[in-house]
Amino acid sequence: MAGYLKISVSVIGPGDEQVSLTDDLGVDRTDKEIILLPPSISLKYYQLKFRLIKAQNLPKMDTFGTCDAFVKVKYLGKTITTSVVKQQNNEVYWGQEIWIPVQAPLVSSRIVMSVFDSDTASDDIIGSMSFEIHTILQRTRDDNQFPWLWKDIYGAAPDVSGKHTDEMNLVPESASHWRGRILMQVTCEKSDKPEMKVAKVSQEVFQESQEKFTNWIYEVKAEVSQGICLPGEKLKVMIKIGECELKTGKPKKSSNGFCFWNHRFDEFLYKCPYRSLENMADV
Repeated sequence: MAGYLKISVSVIGPGDEQVSLTDDLGVDRTDKEIILLPPSISLKYYQLKFRLIKAQNLPKMDTFGTCDAFVKVKYLGKTITTSVVKQQNNEVYWGQEIWIPVQAPLVSSRIVMSVFDSDTASDDIIGSMSFEIHTILQRTRDDNQFPWLWKDIYGAAPDVSGKHTDEMNLVPESASHWRGRILMQVTCEKSDKPEMKVAKVSQEVFQESQEKFTNWIYEVKAEVSQGICLPGEKLKVMIKIGECELKTGKPKKSSNGFCFWNHRFDEFLYKCPYRSLENMADV
């Protein structure tokens, strides 16, 4: 659902009189009130909170300096941002909450959260994440349990530009590259007066998030055998899982679009915070 529409329709045939489509709004009533608050609609208000603890492996977008990261959220024409924090040892600690007011029925169910590298001249977008509010509200109604998660950031390939690049950076479903991850918790609760602001994460919430800092170790095995109808002969194959990147050399033999590598990646150890690597592999 994306809003309400008030409409009147009149069908006139030969010999019929013209019908006026004006509507009597009544005393002290406006079109806005009738459209936004029809009698059959019962509005409910919720406070949505994005608890951002830390980010890992954000790429540096500037030629010089470091990655000075911040998060920006746009929702229903309003924008809110976190503070800018410098990445050190591949980690950015925010410890902040982004509060978003939500009205149900929803006018817009999708929230896109973008991550930027702050710069004096202009801020460079790193990538984005998307959330469905109706899914979060359903969890509020069902069990009121909000798990901690590592949310992946996706964007365009580095050192490229153009309209397709912009789309990849702003629409994670269209993106081609993994751009880091954020440890977060998304919560929602009923509220009579929901706010839009940035707040500091409480010490209790921070302590609760500590258990999610644990890394899991995986053994990665892969084999690259051959390719057919590939353009060129000096080709390489890259297998990437998050920040883990494996590359072959040039084919041992290639001719007429046929390439043969017979390359094995055996018992490569990969350390990451994901309990499951499902859907994390890209080739």
